[in-house]
Amino acid sequence: MDDIQGSVEADLPQIIAISSGKGGVGKTLLSVNLARTLSWSDKRILLVDLDLYNRGSTTLIADSPIIDQLTVAGMLESVQDKSNTRLRNEISEKEIVDVTDDSGNPIPLYLVPSTTTNTIVRWDQYSYDLSRLQKFMLRAVRELNKKYNLDCVVFDCRPGPEPLFLAAAGIATDIILVTEADIITLNGNINLYRYLADTYRNNSEVLRNVRFVINRIPKGQDIAHIERRYMRRLVDLFKTRPNLASIPFDDAIFQSFGQHRFAVDQLPNSPFSKHIACISVELFSSNHDELLSDRCRNMASTVNEPWFSAGKRALVEAFESLMKTRNER
Repeated sequence: MDDIQGSVEADLPQIIAISSGKGGVGKTLLSVNLARTLSWSDKRILLVDLDLYNRGSTTLIADSPIIDQLTVAGMLESVQDKSNTRLRNEISEKEIVDVTDDSGNPIPLYLVPSTTTNTIVRWDQYSYDLSRLQKFMLRAVRELNKKYNLDCVVFDCRPGPEPLFLAAAGIATDIILVTEADIITLNGNINLYRYLADTYRNNSEVLRNVRFVINRIPKGQDIAHIERRYMRRLVDLFKTRPNLASIPFDDAIFQSFGQHRFAVDQLPNSPFSKHIACISVELFSSNHDELLSDRCRNMASTVNEPWFSAGKRALVEAFESLMKTRNER
């Protein structure tokens, strides 16, 4: 694979790329609700559905059929245009989707759908050179930012080492890989991380942006133990940072999936919603805390399960111990 450089730029909005080693782990639900939580700050948040096949984010939150609006597939038609004219015209002539809450009220969250409604996409139409695809992604975000003055862009990517995800990762300020508490799903994420490491082998900054979320941990499991076990595996392989979050299985979220757009609005007291708020705070409390509303901070502060504080403390101690041992070697 060609060696690709990351292209994070200071004048761009914050960019989060979310993917997973396999499907069905809650990646889209996390993407949609993280974007919604950030929009509570009244900043302009753009969710981009990069999954051209499943259209998960598009299906979950689009209010009406997508016909004449800006789409990822439509923008991809301009990848080969080095002058950027076609992409600029596409963005200037078409609008992104204004998202509403479940009551129909406008909110500062916007969507670029993957495709028009009921479109069948053949991937061979979009098998572009990865370096060119990354440059296209950077140009697209820059043009969208010029038109809409965005504060944060969330990419909901297709699972696996798919070219659009690899390109988005190169311009992202944060990369989230969603896994579950089983060895198969973890191995899928480890393999995906290896693809990133191979693609950006001369740019350690991209790899430092990667964080892991362990989702839907079964009831009765020792979450602190799972975190320590997973973190040891990740540190042994990659020296990566500790997990971003560990989310217990939430039956209310499972039972209500698809019934409303945003679980964080409709089920604010659920463990899932509280942990989405925690992820937001973890990402932006040190930098760009303007993306954090009081509502988000207050929700995150209610995560007071004994395992949470004890587990996070044990996680940091284990990480420091492992890194000390590695340095001594």
